[in-house]
Amino acid sequence: MPECSLCGSVERVDYHDRQQAACAACGALERQRVLVRHLGDALVPGGSGRCLEIAPLNPFVFGGWLRARGWSYEAVDKRRLRESSDPGGFDLFINHDADLTDLRFARAAQFELLILQHVLEEVGDYRAALDELARVLEPGGRAILEIPFSDAVPATKHKRADRYGNRWTFGADLCADLRSRFAAVELQRLAEGPYTGQFFVCTGR
Repeated sequence: MPECSLCGSVERVDYHDRQQAACAACGALERQRVLVRHLGDALVPGGSGRCLEIAPLNPFVFGGWLRARGWSYEAVDKRRLRESSDPGGFDLFINHDADLTDLRFARAAQFELLILQHVLEEVGDYRAALDELARVLEPGGRAILEIPFSDAVPATKHKRADRYGNRWTFGADLCADLRSRFAAVELQRLAEGPYTGQFFVCTGR
């Protein structure tokens, strides 16, 4: 079992229906562990040092971890959705109650780093959400976006929301949507055990 890249623990526990998925010490899932393990260079502040995470997992992942490395960290989620599954989260570690399509609390080019993992597929108007992410990202900043998609499927398709609230099956056209909004887009497929995630590292204009 590899060490957790956030806290160093080698102990794992089950997470919902996935066996041995979560770090027993800090709670990080495979998606957070591979992000830190493989994209560490993008997690070093070099501009404003401000980070915004969308729908954080817990107070440590990534807020506590990033603050310890010099970042000024903020988090955003939707209270009416989050409180039902994580009561008290807004009082502990989430700063802003907002829809991803309307980040009115943030000015243009405010953040050097954006982190979003498995959220965009839940957003009704995902293109408006991408517009907002691009707007608040500073020039040369990084948006690390984990978005499940298939480049074998030409076009993104809307679907009935599943039990996780996912509304979209993203196709190859997602790449064009990202490139039209960011100065550069790099796709990395990162794995740990049976998990593989698709991470777009997008650079701000």
